[in-house]
Amino acid sequence: MTTSRSRKIVNVPKAVNQLSRGKRRKGARKMFAENSWVQVRMGQGILPGSWHPIAEKPTPQELEKLLENVCAHVAHTLGQLPDHATYVRQYCSARAAA
Repeated sequence: MTTSRSRKIVNVPKAVNQLSRGKRRKGARKMFAENSWVQVRMGQGILPGSWHPIAEKPTPQELEKLLENVCAHVAHTLGQLPDHATYVRQYCSARAAA
């Protein structure tokens, strides 16, 4: 496993090192959701050494369909949310001082 700052090998415990290969130790504390661990470690300057083999399973067409579905879901959700000004007015407006 390498760090982005020093580009040297870092000795880490086996359970932690599994994360660098896209795996998470079963039974690990759930401080973060499983899919957040890579982002947490990258934020600490620790880059993954490889990816989980399942990442190679979907075809490009399957990935495209998945991303289209994600985009449609996000667009649908955003369409139900108020715009910023409305949100601030509804939930964050200051009351007049007495």
